[in-house]
Amino acid sequence: MSKMKVSYSPSKNEFILLMCLLIVVIAALAINYLILPEYANLTDSMQRYDNQQTLVENLRNEYAKLDSYKEEDSKLASDLESLRKVLPDYLSEEEILASLDDNAVSSGLDVLGITFSGVTTDTQDAFTASLKLSTAVSDGTTTGSSSGSSGYVQSEKINISYTGSYDKLIAFLSAFESQTRQVYFRSSTMSRTEDGELNGSLTMLVFSNMDSAPVANDPNYPGYDYDAPAAPGKADPFAAFSGYEGVTAGTSATLSTPDFYVILNTYDDNSDKILMGKYPVSSAQITSDDNQNVTATLTLTKSGSKCSYKYTLGSESYSGSFTLADTDTVIDVSVLSRARKSSLDSVGLTLNVQNGSGLPVVVTVKNDDASNPRFHLGTTSGSVQVVK
Repeated sequence: MSKMKVSYSPSKNEFILLMCLLIVVIAALAINYLILPEYANLTDSMQRYDNQQTLVENLRNEYAKLDSYKEEDSKLASDLESLRKVLPDYLSEEEILASLDDNAVSSGLDVLGITFSGVTTDTQDAFTASLKLSTAVSDGTTTGSSSGSSGYVQSEKINISYTGSYDKLIAFLSAFESQTRQVYFRSSTMSRTEDGELNGSLTMLVFSNMDSAPVANDPNYPGYDYDAPAAPGKADPFAAFSGYEGVTAGTSATLSTPDFYVILNTYDDNSDKILMGKYPVSSAQITSDDNQNVTATLTLTKSGSKCSYKYTLGSESYSGSFTLADTDTVIDVSVLSRARKSSLDSVGLTLNVQNGSGLPVVVTVKNDDASNPRFHLGTTSGSVQVVK
């Protein structure tokens, strides 16, 4: 007997139930993976939008107060500037001296001496501790500056010795009390003389407050500059002018480093009237103090590369030698003269040149009197040229 296959076919109600379950599962999955994340994003966006709206509203309110903030900033800047005048961020000894002098003059007190102890730099805590600002109160607690404060203080003690009446001393101290810049008088000693005057000393402390440690040679330091202007002229009267390229025979130019020099002064000059020497040896200089025309002689001889010389001026003379370089083409004599002051000015020089050096001697005369020259060339031998 053969077995029969059993087949199952859901009923209509069962089919409807299965479809409903499938729809519920699909809907649950859609809600969990699609709708809920988007809803969360929407909620977050709405929250951020509300926050942005609040921020915008706050900014609008702050912007409406911009003018008042500007006014407050200007007032704070003005207050800060006033405080910096009371307690500046620099310490200037020049300013202190000027203040002491002004107050001494206005009060009539005679300041005999001022001694600066030197500038010291401390933290604000160390400075206030040194002044012993912390004091004990009756309940055992202490009051004063709190620890950990920032900033630095530069200070300097100044000892002032004085003499004057009691009223003048009070006027001197009152002048400091009324000025903007604050100082601190730490101690005072005095004694009375027989005529009722006071002799004594004051110890004054001057200080400044800074946000950071002081910087050496700070370019913003509002100090005083006492640099003197540079002296006019040249340190070397025989130095070459700008663009000088040397002297050759027969040319007119200023000598840069002459071999010999002559200086002719006026009759009333505090120095000697005539100076003659070998450049640049100062010990080789000979002089004349006569207010008249004086005769000088320069003698040159050559042996190989060695040049011997001798020059005389009145009764004085000097001799020596030097080595000629291969580049030497002339022997230079620089004469620096001055215009005559009056008919009483008779200072003058007649120079005789005996040139046996084999090189031309170029005598350059500068600033001589145009109408009555002080310099005259006397007898010569060898090659000698005068350039004016």
